[in-house]
Amino acid sequence: MALETAIAYQVFNRPELTRRSFAVIAAARPTRLFVLADGPRWDADEAACAEVREIVSAVDWDCDVEFLFSEVNLGCRARVTSGFERVFSVVDELIFLEDDVVPDPSFFPFCEALLAHYRDDPTVFMVCASNYLQEWRADARAYHLSHIGSPWGFGTWKRAWAHYTERMDAWTDPGRRERIRALLDDDLVFGYEADRFDGLASDPDYERGERRPGQAPKGAWDLHWLLTRLDRGGRCVVPSRNLMTNLGHRDGLGVPPDHPIATLTAQAASLPVRFHDDPVDRRYDRLHVARQLGYAAAGAPPSGLRRALPPGVRRLARRIRRGTGRAEP
Repeated sequence: MALETAIAYQVFNRPELTRRSFAVIAAARPTRLFVLADGPRWDADEAACAEVREIVSAVDWDCDVEFLFSEVNLGCRARVTSGFERVFSVVDELIFLEDDVVPDPSFFPFCEALLAHYRDDPTVFMVCASNYLQEWRADARAYHLSHIGSPWGFGTWKRAWAHYTERMDAWTDPGRRERIRALLDDDLVFGYEADRFDGLASDPDYERGERRPGQAPKGAWDLHWLLTRLDRGGRCVVPSRNLMTNLGHRDGLGVPPDHPIATLTAQAASLPVRFHDDPVDRRYDRLHVARQLGYAAAGAPPSGLRRALPPGVRRLARRIRRGTGRAEP
């Protein structure tokens, strides 16, 4: 059965990963597909970018496909946001996948069902494919609601993405910042996200996505998307079982091999989806953040990545390592 929801698929310069993820998309047979391809950063990227574009051009099923191929390097943030602008000019909802995210086939009907169920609920902003805990209360429900969520494969609506902004007013305004603190209602969760937002707000190069000599454009869209959701009091649907595998570590360009995302494996969703009206699962949000802090506390990232962590996050990680900061309630 063909997938009716449009897929926005982001690719760049990783042919082997693209073959893996594109095969899953092809098996789902979406009736509408948008391929967002960034341009090469430098000459060494050209051959790989060309190979990736050849792979994704092999659409052999009945599909309305649009290739959004940039001839210049926009950077991750601008490639995604400009792509979404185009996609949402013609559709009202989409499923977004990156080249290194391989969902279980059950993610597609799971996501479609929940996109339909929450279509007119302005408090729900996205339907996630990933569950940082691998599995959480799967015996009780097919999904839960979260304030954090995860961008590793998701579905969303035009009405939700319309709020997306790269401005940091929601964080630099004391009143809005306090509303986010009250929304999260957990010092550990707020402290972790606060340090990430502080880093974003204090780095003008990151904020503008500018290029320094010898570097690709900086910046990603996902923290802006998270801040947008928190500022609006948004909720996310998180599956009770993790529904995707991230292969980014396979070519050394994505997350480290022992990163929490890299160690997740795809499982099948609970179908048909049984809907519920449970409140946000704050315990899940705390454990989601604690797992990331526990990874930093273990000293697992290479030293360069460890230095890149915001200072407050490093302090929280050290507290957990010394046993003075609790990871769970």
